[in-house]
Amino acid sequence: MESDLSRNDHLEYIKWLDSQKRRSKDQSVYIFGQIYYPAEKNIHVCTVPRALVRTLKLSITEMGGNAHWMGPVSSMYLDGTGMSEAAVIQRSGNKYSFMKVQNNSFGMGTVTFSGGIAKVASTSDSSDEITLAALGLENLT
Repeated sequence: MESDLSRNDHLEYIKWLDSQKRRSKDQSVYIFGQIYYPAEKNIHVCTVPRALVRTLKLSITEMGGNAHWMGPVSSMYLDGTGMSEAAVIQRSGNKYSFMKVQNNSFGMGTVTFSGGIAKVASTSDSSDEITLAALGLENLT
């Protein structure tokens, strides 16, 4: 987050980023965002198609339940555990994509392995070392 931008500026930027996606202009979406306090360094954003939300709400209601938004699944995994530090890691070949919460900051990126050695391909952290340590991989470099 940029400290000199207003809340509306942030919302407009998020909407602009969403407009850059290759989605049909006919597909309407909800945009949800979450800020991790006290750091407030970034906003965790997800978009959900309105048709999916409508279908889920209808299905839940028809089954006698009440629909409540509980956040994106990544927030459920990261925040729902009650742990101050958590990560969600997804493997694809020798590449691992991750989302994490550490020190009240949301982070994400990709780590690859070659010959058993971990290498940060991308990260939102200020250094590769922070990423590797957060994922317990600092000794695999």
